[in-house]
Amino acid sequence: MKREQNIARKQRWLIGLIGLTISLMGLWSCSSDDSAEPTKVKTPEEVHLTSYVTGFDEAHGVTRAWTPPTGYNTLADITDKNISVFLTENPEAANMEEEFFFQRNDKWLVSREMMAGSTYYLYGYIPHDESIIASVVKLTGEGKTYADGAVLTLENLPAITTNDFCVIVGAKNGLNEDDDNGLTTGQFAYVSKASKEGGGDYGNYVFLLFDHLYSSISLSFSVEENYNKLRTIKLKKLELQAKVLNEVTGDKTPLKRKTKAVITLEKTTDGSTPIQSIVFTPDETSGNADEPLFVSAEGRALDTNFSDFTGCFMSQGISDFTIRTTYDVYDKNVTTEHPEGNLIRENCVAENKLNILQLFNPIKTASRGYKYTVKLIVNPTYLYLLSEPDLDNPAITLQ
Repeated sequence: MKREQNIARKQRWLIGLIGLTISLMGLWSCSSDDSAEPTKVKTPEEVHLTSYVTGFDEAHGVTRAWTPPTGYNTLADITDKNISVFLTENPEAANMEEEFFFQRNDKWLVSREMMAGSTYYLYGYIPHDESIIASVVKLTGEGKTYADGAVLTLENLPAITTNDFCVIVGAKNGLNEDDDNGLTTGQFAYVSKASKEGGGDYGNYVFLLFDHLYSSISLSFSVEENYNKLRTIKLKKLELQAKVLNEVTGDKTPLKRKTKAVITLEKTTDGSTPIQSIVFTPDETSGNADEPLFVSAEGRALDTNFSDFTGCFMSQGISDFTIRTTYDVYDKNVTTEHPEGNLIRENCVAENKLNILQLFNPIKTASRGYKYTVKLIVNPTYLYLLSEPDLDNPAITLQ
């Protein structure tokens, strides 16, 4: 097939039993698990919080009297996500701890009291995960303070996940819910107001900008129209494995399950990104990453429409993927006893390998902040020649 040289265009390849259509675009949201109230919460204080992230559409058609910075859209569906944040100060506090923005009874709260009139520099990530160890330090260099930036370290990060981990790249106190008071990328200063409990004019409006730490892969499944008339396919499990390319030796090794991210952020004044570098260091003791992006004991029925399954992954050095699917095959003999048909084959397994260096030539690795879309179609080759056993053991072909 003809390979497109422009990585922003669709590319069609035939690999093994599965045909693919892969597209590259700005990263969209990955699904996330519901987050409980953080366990470290002390005496919380209410705030008004609004968040934006790169590469998202406006959520639920909400409109405001103003728009966020160019390239940022409302962070959708964050009510079930806790935000990990360090409220850094100058001079540096003696016992600075990880704090949280979280929801309780439809209100946003911060896990500690913020002193009225104090300036805080906000560094952190979303969504908070109890298993991740977060810490922050000032930039190296004489006279550096948290006003200049910070180095945020996240240890024990899952390398493949259904969560879309994002880092704060801008923070500002607002004048009201429709005025962000000049929010821009690369600024981290937040000035706190007095709360109701403190006898002041309540109005702690917090505005945050986020950018993605990971890349995303979206796997879209459908069933070929004619085959869908004969069989029902139920997807039960979808697993993703990855390999990392050593550019010096050329060796490829399995991606480790856990990684550490060291994120260097520097204040900017022109709206450019404050992310100077993100260095991932794999935890060699954590085993190989083979995370399920979807698991269902009863299975999810596929049809001629595409069903999307999305995951996020640490992108540093990633060159290859293995997509492993487990599915059941049913016939169309629907009865009262078998409303979905008779189970013909159970736990069929298909594996497909993707080399993104070839698919997206001339890239050298997957890129942070991009989404790679793969379309897979359950489609036996030469349907009219298939015998009954062939129908029950379908290949997955890709468009």
